[in-house]
Amino acid sequence: MNEYLTGINDVAGVVGSAVFDAANQCVAHAAPSPYEPILLSQVMEELRSSIDYLNYIDDGSPWETLIVNFEGGIVYLRKVDDMSILVLAQPTLNSAMLGVALNVVSLKLQRGQASGPGAASRSGTGMASGTGAPRSSTGMISQSGMGSSPSLSMS
Repeated sequence: MNEYLTGINDVAGVVGSAVFDAANQCVAHAAPSPYEPILLSQVMEELRSSIDYLNYIDDGSPWETLIVNFEGGIVYLRKVDDMSILVLAQPTLNSAMLGVALNVVSLKLQRGQASGPGAASRSGTGMASGTGAPRSSTGMISQSGMGSSPSLSMS
């Protein structure tokens, strides 16, 4: 699965990427030190806690993408079925190219899960069934501040 991340990491501005399962365990990793899988798993736990809180406020609407912009970089999270792709990037990120790379990896993950063990129990929550196209956004939550405060987008 690490080979899936090569296309993401080739995008200008991407520092590293990783794939996580529903239990926040890193199943694929392509990021330099100090972004080790154990550290990124802790980051995923915090991100999922934030998402759970935002879902509580937003009546539990399903999410597909979470983007947090900091002064020094970007954390990008995309949900694909019961997996999540985490991307760490510089502020100079080419977000259009990242979107294309994430779509490719999302499709590969879905096809890999569909042909892998336990595929019948997996649910399609990140993409529209059978189309390979992202489902429509259910909402966006934004927060912005001064200095190093993050801005947050969720759809």
